[in-house]
Amino acid sequence: MAILIVIGLFTTLDRVIDNKHVKFYIDEVLNEIPKLIYTLGSSVTGSMLATSLFLVLNPNIEITAIKTATTAISFAFIVFIYGCGFSYIFKRKTHIIKKQSHQNE
Repeated sequence: MAILIVIGLFTTLDRVIDNKHVKFYIDEVLNEIPKLIYTLGSSVTGSMLATSLFLVLNPNIEITAIKTATTAISFAFIVFIYGCGFSYIFKRKTHIIKKQSHQNE
C-alpha cells in the first residue's frame, strides 16, 4: 500500500514539476514491487507449508495435507511468475533495452 501511495505522490510531483530526478525515483520505487511480491509470497507459502505439516502430524478428514501442500506450491509458482513478470516490465526500458543497444554498438 505504501508503494502505491509513494508512486502516486511522485507521479503527481512529476506532473507539477518536470524534473528528471522525480522520474528516476518513480522507477526506483516501481522496481521494489517485485521484491515485495517475492517477500509476501514466500511468507504466505511458508505459512501454507507449515499448515500442511501440521495436517500431516494431525490428520483431518475434511482437509488433507496433500491438497494444502499442492496449493502452497502452486501459489509459490504463481507468485514467482508474477514477480518475474513485473520485474521484466519495470526494468525493460531502463535495463534490458539499454543493454541491448550497448551490445549493438
